Amino acid sequence: MGLRKLPLAFTEQGVYMLATILKGKVATEVTLSIMRTFTKMRYFLQNNAHIFERFERIEYKLSLHDKNFEKIFKGLEDKSLKPKQGIFYDGQIFDALKNPR
Repeated sequence: MGLRKLPLAFTEQGVYMLATILKGKVATEVTLSIMRTFTKMRYFLQNNAHIFERFERIEYKLSLHDKNFEKIFKGLEDKSLKPKQGIFYDGQIFDALKNPR
């Protein structure tokens, strides 16, 4: 058997079970308010599921882009590779008049 931990929040069923034990006007009002909140949360989640799925896809794409940018930045920071040809590396000065075409 595993260790049991105290819940960090009430579930909808837990609130209902508590409501069957507690009696009184304030307890009833609080219970109804909590149950309405659970209903609104469930409605919100069901009606916005497509948005949450879209956020998941965007987050996945961003993580791929982050990995690619990380590779690019590592390559740019790597000073052991020298370009074979090019302009403006190692303090070279470009002279447009040197090789006119």
